[in-house]
Amino acid sequence: MYKIHKLSKILSILLVVGVLGALALYTHTARSSALQNMSGFAWGGDWTDQNGNNIQDLNPNNVPYEPTGGVGWISFNCTSGGNCGSDDYGVNIEANGDLVGYAWSSNYGWLKFGGLAGQIIDPDIYDGNGNLIHNGLEIPSTDAKLNGNNITGWARFCAGAADPNTCNETTPNPLNGGWDGWVSLSGSNYGVTLDPTTGILSGYAWGGNDNGKNVVGWINFTDVIYEPVVGPTVSLTVESNSIPTGGQVELSWTGANLVNSSTGCEATGGAPSDGWTDDLHASPAGSFDTNDINTIGTYTYTIKCMGLNGQWSPTSSVVVTVGVDLEFSAEPSPVYDNENPEEAYHTVLHWGVDPIDGELVNCQATSSTPGEDEWDGADIDDPNPTALFGPIYVPADPTSYTITCQNTLTPPQNVTKTILVYREELPATLEFWPSSVNCTNNLCTATLSWNIVNGESCVASTIPALPPTGWGGSIQVSPGFGNQPGVLVPSAPDTTIYRLSCDMEFGPDLVEEFPLNSDSEASQPPIYQEN
Repeated sequence: MYKIHKLSKILSILLVVGVLGALALYTHTARSSALQNMSGFAWGGDWTDQNGNNIQDLNPNNVPYEPTGGVGWISFNCTSGGNCGSDDYGVNIEANGDLVGYAWSSNYGWLKFGGLAGQIIDPDIYDGNGNLIHNGLEIPSTDAKLNGNNITGWARFCAGAADPNTCNETTPNPLNGGWDGWVSLSGSNYGVTLDPTTGILSGYAWGGNDNGKNVVGWINFTDVIYEPVVGPTVSLTVESNSIPTGGQVELSWTGANLVNSSTGCEATGGAPSDGWTDDLHASPAGSFDTNDINTIGTYTYTIKCMGLNGQWSPTSSVVVTVGVDLEFSAEPSPVYDNENPEEAYHTVLHWGVDPIDGELVNCQATSSTPGEDEWDGADIDDPNPTALFGPIYVPADPTSYTITCQNTLTPPQNVTKTILVYREELPATLEFWPSSVNCTNNLCTATLSWNIVNGESCVASTIPALPPTGWGGSIQVSPGFGNQPGVLVPSAPDTTIYRLSCDMEFGPDLVEEFPLNSDSEASQPPIYQEN
């Protein structure tokens, strides 16, 4: 197996014919799964040029020499070979580094990884009279394994085994002239390596033996890719954690790295006869509305889904209380008040029990902005149909508000309702005007004022560009009004155009400008126009 020999064209042809004959004797069946983390192709061949020199040019589209043997393309996943419908196969690198599964060559059949340890490679061979006719190396095989960034051990073309269907015999297939199918993945001057950054393999494996039966020769792994399959996840959510008696639980779930199957997820828990566990549910996303639930209590709904790696996802759960429903809303929508900025973004929180078929007590108020709003930690009464709180300032977009109470079940259970309150933004606006013009000792200055709503950045400039006038560069943007006093203006009849250009958070960028000199009069804010 270890000695590299040149082949004669005749020997190579005979061996290839023998291998193909052996392949016809066993069934082409599925050997693994398409859900494996290796893909792409290796290219195998022991080629010689016209002078008999061994070369390894592995580009099948540019072969300027006459091949004398070779295994050709080896597919590491049926998704690469495009035939998963008939043969579902692939090679997987397990969490412990072991390579398991099957690759496929249309010329040489199945290349097995894993389950080969302990077999004797190149055994001694005796004739029928017990005479030694071949002194083999008798090396025990080791399974293919990723050690660090190097792949070591052995793989085997099953056509080289005495029984290609089991692929486990030490004895070679007699139809192959002594070829045993073994492929060494590492040696003293060769090997297969993995780039951990890109997941691309490189280097060579060697398939041959010490008798010159160099059937497979070099196998290049350059086009083989390792893509670890990330473990599956699923998240179950519910429209409301509390519903009235006779209501329905509205469930939905999404997942990642899941098998796309109508029976890929398993549901457990729930209320009696609500239908949640009657069927397996679709993945990787779905929704389900239960039957009407008339039994007061607290119920846990769970789901888990099958992942691409053949493992179940962690279970995701939600808890639902049946018997009393907590209503919670915010009205009106918090908006920006252009005329009264100090009253901008305020709302009123409303809560209560509706319908009233139970009681909630010991209510607590929390928010996503503790310390920035009046709701968080507020002393609120137990809910009733007309309870309200506010107006309160909404400090972020969005801000989440939560009310948590206890029902009167034994033992009591928490009933929680959370709402998201979004700021309702007005259209972005820019107003720009001269609020004063004054001249002293032939020096004229103006105060330029602006009002900006939903601006991100503004730049001041003049037309034509002037030496330092007190107006130029970036303007600090903040909601509401701003001004810049002491801006120099030219003496009449000379005129300068003063401009303010703003990038707005919403809508198009805006520009306002006006001409100004010593004879100009101060003005009030102009009517907003979009430029």
